[in-house]
Amino acid sequence: EDNKVVLEDLGTYIVKVIPVVEIYEGDILINTVSANPVTAEGMEVEVKKVEDEAVIDLSGNYYHRMTEGDKTVFYFFSNTEITFPNAEFTILSGSQYVSVVNKNTLVLGDQYTTPNSPVEFTFTASAGGTVYTGRIYPYISQFDLGPNLTSYLNTVNNIEDTLYYNKDVEPYYVGKALSGDADVLGNQNAFHFELLVKTAGGKNVELLASQLDFKAYEVLGENEEKVVTISETTSGDWEIYRSGEEFYFRESGKTYRIVIEIKDAYVPKALKPDPEDPSKPALIKPKSFTVTVNDGVNVFTNEQLQIAFGDTTVKAINIHSNIEAKLRDEQTYRVGQEVYPYNFYASQIVKTLHPKGEANMVGNVYQRISPADSENPDNVVINGNYFTIDGSKLPYTNYGPEGLQASLGDGTTLTQPGALNTIPGYNIRNVQIAIFNHIALDEVNPAKVNYGGVLYKNLTVIGNTHTPHINYSEGTDKIEEALAIMSRNSGGYVAIANNYNLTLAVDNVVIGSSTIAVWSHTETEVIINNAHLYNNWANTVYGYDVSSLYIANAVLEESGGSAIHLEDTNYSSDYAQTVIIDTATVEVNNWVSGEEPWFKAYSMELAAMKMKAQINSGVRDAFEASILRNITDVSSGLMSRKMNFVLLVLPKGRQVTPNDDDKNLPEDKQTEPGYSDITLYMLQSQNPLATYGYGETWPYDESKYVVPISEAFFEGFALASGQTYGAAAAPFGEITPLTLGEGISDVGPSVLTNFLAVQVGINALGYGSGIAVVGLDNPLSPQQ
Repeated sequence: EDNKVVLEDLGTYIVKVIPVVEIYEGDILINTVSANPVTAEGMEVEVKKVEDEAVIDLSGNYYHRMTEGDKTVFYFFSNTEITFPNAEFTILSGSQYVSVVNKNTLVLGDQYTTPNSPVEFTFTASAGGTVYTGRIYPYISQFDLGPNLTSYLNTVNNIEDTLYYNKDVEPYYVGKALSGDADVLGNQNAFHFELLVKTAGGKNVELLASQLDFKAYEVLGENEEKVVTISETTSGDWEIYRSGEEFYFRESGKTYRIVIEIKDAYVPKALKPDPEDPSKPALIKPKSFTVTVNDGVNVFTNEQLQIAFGDTTVKAINIHSNIEAKLRDEQTYRVGQEVYPYNFYASQIVKTLHPKGEANMVGNVYQRISPADSENPDNVVINGNYFTIDGSKLPYTNYGPEGLQASLGDGTTLTQPGALNTIPGYNIRNVQIAIFNHIALDEVNPAKVNYGGVLYKNLTVIGNTHTPHINYSEGTDKIEEALAIMSRNSGGYVAIANNYNLTLAVDNVVIGSSTIAVWSHTETEVIINNAHLYNNWANTVYGYDVSSLYIANAVLEESGGSAIHLEDTNYSSDYAQTVIIDTATVEVNNWVSGEEPWFKAYSMELAAMKMKAQINSGVRDAFEASILRNITDVSSGLMSRKMNFVLLVLPKGRQVTPNDDDKNLPEDKQTEPGYSDITLYMLQSQNPLATYGYGETWPYDESKYVVPISEAFFEGFALASGQTYGAAAAPFGEITPLTLGEGISDVGPSVLTNFLAVQVGINALGYGSGIAVVGLDNPLSPQQ
C-alpha cells in the first residue's frame, strides 16, 4: 500500500522506481544509499479516463451522441478510452487521432479540436454498418475565472489578511459602453470576461463563444434578482450586449451577476454537476461574477492606463488587472549601458515641455496635465478594484553629470535635476517623477484655489526602492558598496504625486517600496484616509507648500527620515498651511536613531542626536516619560536607542528670509521670519485638558478634541508650563495602552503611548525653527 502511486491527472508520465538502502549500526542509522534518479531508467505511463460499458445508441459519461442536421456525430474527449462491449469498430479516416483495441475499444489520443482546426474521424461500429463521425474535444480538467478576476476574489475573500485598511469590500466597478469622443481607447469600453480553461495535461484551451452559455441577472437586493437578456446586437432596447467574451453595459448605476458555463455537449457528463445528486462532487461548475456599472473607462493594460489617465476628458477609470508599470521608449535614454527615465521638475513641464508638445517624454509612468481652470476643475476617480500597479522594475533616475542634458525636438536642450546637496560620498538623486503624477498648468499658484484632483481607491502601488540601511561598523569596502547601492536606490520612483493647486486623495490604498509614497507640491490638498504606507526611502508623506493635509485611518511605517515631512517657504499668511491628523486612528511605526543614511546624507545626524537627548531628558523630568526605545537595528543587529519620528515641519526659503515683495505685504499678512505658520490640528478622543492640564479645551466635533499645535500654541504653553519658548515640548494625542517586552521602553514593559510636539531649531542647515512630532511612552499613570 505504501508503494502505491496514484496519478489523478490525465497525461503521459515517466515513472521511476528508485531503490533506497538504509545502513544501520545497531539501532542507529549511519548511512543511506540510493540510485541516481537522473540516470535511472523509467517506464512511460499514460493516464486516461476509462468507460467500460458504453452503448453506441446513447450518450455516456465520457462521450455524447449528438445530431447535427441529418447525421449523427459523436463528441469524444482527448485522453479517454471507451469500451463498447457490443461494437466492432473500423476506422475509416482520421486514424492518426484514434486507435482501436480489442475491436470494441476506442482509444482517443491527446489531439483535440481547436477554434481553427477540427480533429475528426469517421468509423463504423459494425461490419458494413452506419458511418459515424467522431469529433474529439479537449478533456477539460479546469474551468475557472481568469487570473485577474481570480486575483480579485482571492484578495477580497481574504481581505482580513491584506494590508488594506478598510476591510469592508466595495463593489467591483465596470464602466458602461462608450462611443464617440468618450471612447478614448477605441474599443467601446468593452469588459473582457476572462476565463481560464485547461486540459488534463495543463494546457490552456481556447473555447468558442458558441461552446459557452452566458446568463445575466440584475441584482435588485440582497436576495432578489431578475433575469436580463444578453443581446447579440446593439439594435433596439438592449441592456447587456455580448460579442464573444466582451461584455458591454448600457446603463451605469446597476449591479449585475454574470454566469458563464460550458455547454453540456463540450464537457464529459461525469465532470458536471448531477441534477439528481447535488451532493456529488463536480469538477466543472458554472462561474459567476458580480459587477457594478459606472461611467469609468475600463483598463486592462499599462498602455490603456497611460492613455486614460492622461486624457482630461476621462473622469473615472476602472482597473481590471495587476499591471506592471512600464515606460515608453521615448521616456528613457541611455548613458553607456544604463537606462534612465527623463526626470524633470513639474515647473519645466509647465513652462517648457508642455508648450513645446514634448511633455510625453517625461518619465512619469502615468501623467495627467490639467488646465488651470478653477471654474471647471479636472477631477478623476481611479477605482483600483483591489489590483496592484507594480513599478518594481522601473529604472532609477540619473545622478549625472553625464546625460542630464536632454535634447528636445526643436534642437534646444533642457537640463534635468541631478544631485541633491548632500555630504560627500552620498550621491542622492533629486527625484521629481512618479508612477502617478498630476500636474496643473499654473505658474502663479494663487492661494486656496483648486483646479481639480485625483481620488485613488482600493488600489496597491509598489515602487522600485526601499528604506535605506547601512551597517557603518563594517569595513571600508563594504560601506562604500552599501553607499553606492543606497545612492542608486535614492533614485527610485515616487508613488503618487501632484503639483500646483490640485487635490490628491487616497481611500483604501496600499503603497510600498517607493522613494516617497505621497508627494505633494505647491498649494495642493492631500487627503489620506484608509491607507497603509510602508518602506519608503525618504518619507512616507512629503509636502512642499501644501495648502492642507488630512490623515485618518492610516498606518505609516518605516521611512528614511520623518514619516511626514512638510516644508513651508511662503511668507504670506494667505498661504498658511493646515494639517489635520486623527491620532486616534493613525498609527505610526517609524523608529529611527538619527544615525541612518538619510540623516547622514542631509547633515541632520547631529541635529537628530541632539534632539533625542534633549527631548528625552526633558520629558523624563517633566512627565516621567520617554521618547526612546531599545530596538535592534536591522543593519548592524545591535541594540539602538530609537525614537518614533512622526512628523517634521521646516520653514525655509522666503519663510526664513523674506524678499522685498514679502516685506511690502500688508502687516496682517506678514508672518514671523524663521518660523512656520503651519497649524497642526491633532485630533484625539480624550480631553487634553483632563490629561495634561492645558489651560483650555478645544472641541473638534461631537466625538473628538483637538490640540492646535502652532508657534502661537507653543508660546502660550511654554509660558504656562514654565518651559523656554523655542525649545518647548507638549504631549498630546490619543493615549493607547501597550504591552512591550522587558527592557524596550525606559518607562517599563507596560506603557501608555501618545505623541509629543517639540520646537526644534535647525538654523545651521538653512532652515528656521521647526516643529517635530515624535512618539511618547508614558507610565501607566501619567503625571498631571
